[in-house]
Amino acid sequence: MNTSMSKLDRCGKTQHTEDKSYKTINQLCENFNIYDIWRARNPTSRIFSWRRVVQNNLIQSRLDFIFIPKSFSVFVKNVYYKHNAFSDHSFVNLNIDFSEIERGPGLWIFNNKLLDDEEFVNKINKLIETEKQCPLYDDEPLVWYDNLKYKIKQLAKVIAQDKSRAEKSEYFKIQREFEKISLAVANNEIVDLNKFEEVKLKLKCHEENICKGAILRSKAHWAIDGDKNSKYFLQLEKYKQNCNVIKELKNSDNNIVTSTEAILDEVHKFYKDLYSCTSINKDKANEILNFISEKVSEDDMENLEAEFSLDDIKTALFSMSKNKSPGPDGLTVEFFCHFFHSFGEIFLKIFKAIEEEKLMTRSMRHGIITLVYKNKGDKNMLKNFRPISLLCVDYKIMARIMSNRLKFVHGQKDL
Repeated sequence: MNTSMSKLDRCGKTQHTEDKSYKTINQLCENFNIYDIWRARNPTSRIFSWRRVVQNNLIQSRLDFIFIPKSFSVFVKNVYYKHNAFSDHSFVNLNIDFSEIERGPGLWIFNNKLLDDEEFVNKINKLIETEKQCPLYDDEPLVWYDNLKYKIKQLAKVIAQDKSRAEKSEYFKIQREFEKISLAVANNEIVDLNKFEEVKLKLKCHEENICKGAILRSKAHWAIDGDKNSKYFLQLEKYKQNCNVIKELKNSDNNIVTSTEAILDEVHKFYKDLYSCTSINKDKANEILNFISEKVSEDDMENLEAEFSLDDIKTALFSMSKNKSPGPDGLTVEFFCHFFHSFGEIFLKIFKAIEEEKLMTRSMRHGIITLVYKNKGDKNMLKNFRPISLLCVDYKIMARIMSNRLKFVHGQKDL
């Protein structure tokens, strides 16, 4: 709308007038018992949501509002204006929460932006070399390897949190500069408009960085350079998260359960039964194998059973898709690719130890099952969800090497 609701909402040559539009809005507010939530919480503040430079003068007004029923006020966590460089209008952000859904702490995922931080890269390289001096490196390599990944996680979390705090502080500083200039113009002070444009440019750069992260997390790979609305992608990310929340399930007695504890119990029971070990009749299995006449050649058998090489590991790792969700350790494909100069030899050592001990590391034996609704059937039934297993990159390297070798054998015409 192009109507202000108070004298505080206008600045410059434009004046607040109680015209027909103003009276109509007020009448609607009265009839439906709604009100401007931002003004109610900021009765004397001057913040402007629209601005434009006209003939070397900054014209600004508060023209963007959110009206809500007064009874909803208790559910509003906060409401504020967020200035941006993509439009002459600011966003009006309102966070409202009606739900009582209990959320867990979430899972840690390595921030790939840290790979561009020279200080972080140097610290990781130093950490790896230091840990190699530990006696466990030779005595208990599988235990040593899980300890190394844990220490990498802790270091990455500390550095990422420090960077995040610094970036947020800088962003709020830019927002304050923006509002300071707006307020100065409102108070008829002389303002250097070049400074205003400079602040807008800083804001634009910061928003583009936020947008890149939001696009990746929302999996919106179709985004193009001209479509950089970070608010949209942040909303898309949150929308996907909310869609994946399981709020209720039917239990084995066909009753609806809604508590977090009951839902977790149902999920655990369902997948425990689905993935439980089953006994097999080895005699019957051998009987079936005896009917198979085709055999792999000696050369193929030698290739299949050969020890993993550095080239095998590198080929498997670097052929993996990027920007994918990692396993329980949180370490991404990009991380291992970046530090392959160190992890190449480590993988050789770990895979050899696995073969000797007939046991994988603890982290490699764990996975995360994420449930995705199939968009058909009753959403309260677990059978209508598709389980996707998120496994650690190191496990997938080993699996891909074996898969690559089997592909070669399967491709033989005489098999």
